[in-house]
Amino acid sequence: MNALTMVALKEWADKIHNRWFQVQAVALEVFLLVLVLGGNRILGGSGFSNLAAAAGNVVSLEVYFIPMMALTMGYDSVCGEREQGTLGLILSYPVARWQLWVGKYLGTGAALLMTLLGTYLLTGAIMLMDPVIPPLEWGSLWPLVFSSLGLALAFLAIAMGLSTIVTQRAHAISGAVLVWMVSVFIWDLGLMGAVMTLENQGWPAAILNGWITAAMLLNPVDTFRAFNLAAMPQLSVLAGSVHGSVGAGAYLLALALWVGVPIIASLAAFHRTEI
Repeated sequence: MNALTMVALKEWADKIHNRWFQVQAVALEVFLLVLVLGGNRILGGSGFSNLAAAAGNVVSLEVYFIPMMALTMGYDSVCGEREQGTLGLILSYPVARWQLWVGKYLGTGAALLMTLLGTYLLTGAIMLMDPVIPPLEWGSLWPLVFSSLGLALAFLAIAMGLSTIVTQRAHAISGAVLVWMVSVFIWDLGLMGAVMTLENQGWPAAILNGWITAAMLLNPVDTFRAFNLAAMPQLSVLAGSVHGSVGAGAYLLALALWVGVPIIASLAAFHRTEI
């Protein structure tokens, strides 16, 4: 077994047995069930015969919950080892820096993705057993599931990037909270405010759509939301949200870049870091 695999397996085991991670996983499952099962009954048992209502609620939940889970899992991956004084000890063994970083990312990412897939499967199984909920077009939910995994990996890469460039956990958690607040709340508020201001000033719609699309591609949360709007036309229930004008493929590529670019930048920074 090589060093990369050993690091990944250890990181996976540590995350799976982490109590805070387990609490977040249970909370995500509870919220999913409340939104899907509870929402159906509130709407008289017919609310989710249209898949858009269920999928729209899940998207709205995930833009808050998944970034938080990923950030809290990855913010201390590197700086925690450095603060405890174990980073230099680990690297004194035949473990390359890239193997340590990538192993931590793969192990943590595997734990995160397994948890998300587990919550989806459990929610789907419970929905199938509930006679109140009508049959759904399950195949059309794959874009939502796939993009949510990409969103998780993107924020995990960002979190581990923060952990790489700072030296203390306190700084890392502060940065993680700031990233979450900006990407989930502040960015959209600023975007909508800018759009309203420019519309009132008479800017052409074509220029505004271009600016909106560019701004959304610069935020993984908006990229995730816009991809689902483009890939799942039945999500017209979310049409009131700010959305761009390019196709689903462009948003999927942007989400992939939000995974790859932070990883590459973090590996370069970790290579130059003095232990």
